[in-house]
Parts: sequence; structure tokens; C-alpha cells
Amino acid sequence: MKAELSEFQGLKGNKLLSSNQIIVEGPKGIRKLLQKNFKIKKVLIEDALTEEFSGLCDRAEEVFKLNSKEIKELTGFNYHKGLLALAEGDLYSPLKELKPPYLILNGLTSPENVGSIIRTARAFKVESIIIDSKTVSPYLRRCIRVSMGNIFDIKVHKTKNLLELMGELKKEGISFVGTAHLESSIDIKSWKSTESEAIIIGSEGHGMDQEIIEACDKVIKIPISDYVAHLNASVAASIVLYHRSL
Repeated sequence: MKAELSEFQGLKGNKLLSSNQIIVEGPKGIRKLLQKNFKIKKVLIEDALTEEFSGLCDRAEEVFKLNSKEIKELTGFNYHKGLLALAEGDLYSPLKELKPPYLILNGLTSPENVGSIIRTARAFKVESIIIDSKTVSPYLRRCIRVSMGNIFDIKVHKTKNLLELMGELKKEGISFVGTAHLESSIDIKSWKSTESEAIIIGSEGHGMDQEIIEACDKVIKIPISDYVAHLNASVAASIVLYHRSL
């Protein structure tokens, strides 16, 4: 049986993503998944949950029922709360299917940050996210878990050339708001947001790429103490999206 359940072992998922497959774990994420048109390939479930998630089991191609000890031994961790699913479907959307306001992630490499930003974006009614080729996939199992399944309520477009994409969107009247703690940046309190806008969050270690900063219509900053060089990317995104909602 271990070979049949190899997809559920460990936290790595890049090979699965290349074939449009994802691992979703825990009841909250699974419930969000079930609202979407994903093919449920395999379900790994504790006996005690089979009745509550009978609809999931009916929809799955294969169902494996194990006890909690067996699941923990197989997965090596306990985030799943007795329920995991291997699903397959279209992960990324064409740009034309996204609508402003957009949130753009430029070079984010932490699954925790990306998952947290997805959850925050959904909370503040931003449902179109663009990622560049340097940003980790928001469909990694850890990202999905941290997002609490909210990734399934958001359209994601992945671009190989962010600068080129910005040029395309500018022609459609979209303005770009960068986020960087620079001397020339505008204090966030002076920023008046619009619906025809794209907000860019830069990488955890280096911030936004210089060429992307230069392509922005404006760059805003969150005033912080001089003792702190910059905020965590997901924290900064939360402050910016909250301010936008005011």
C-alpha cells in the first residue's frame, strides 16, 4: 500500500505540480476544494471521518482508510487532521480571466509567506493574483494549508516575464503600486487606492526587483522604526491590503 500512497509522503510537491496535481490536507482545505471542479484522484482518511466526508469519498477514484497512527507513520507529520486528498485540475488562469485589483508577488520563496498572503488577499476581497517565475507556487501543499484552502477562491496567473506583463496591463489602464522602504517612497498614509490597480509585494530577502520598481507608477512604504530594516513580506502585504480596504 505504501507505493499506492507515495504522493502523501513528505512535504515536497514540485513533481506533482508539473502534472497539475496537488495535495490538500485537513477538513477546512478539503471543503474549499470540493467547491471547485477538481478531479479527486485519491483520498487518505481516518475511519472516524468517512461518514462526515462521504461525498468526498464518493467523488474520489480511490479511497484509503487508515487509523491515525498509520497516517502519521506514512506522512511523518500531523497537520492533516486525518484527511488528505490528491486532486488534479487546472491550476493557473489566463490573464484575461483575472480582474483588478491585482496582487503581484515578485520573487517570494517562502511557502508560509505565500500561503499567508493568499489568505489575507481573500480576506480583503482581492481575488486576482499574479506570480512571477521566481515565486513559489501557491499550490504547494504547505501554501494550500497556510492559506486555509482560500487559494481555491482566487484566480492565479503565472508569468515568465513580469515586466512585459506590466506593459500589457498598463495599456488597459492599470497602474502599479510598488512596496519598498526607499527614501523616495510615498508614506502609505498618503496613498489613495483605486480599483484599476496592481499592488506588488517583493521578495523576503531582497524586496522588489529594481526594474520592477522603476516600472511602477508609485512606490509606497510603511513607516517603521530605523531599528528594523524591513517587515516580513506577509506582514507588509496584510498592512497594505488593510489600508487599501479603508
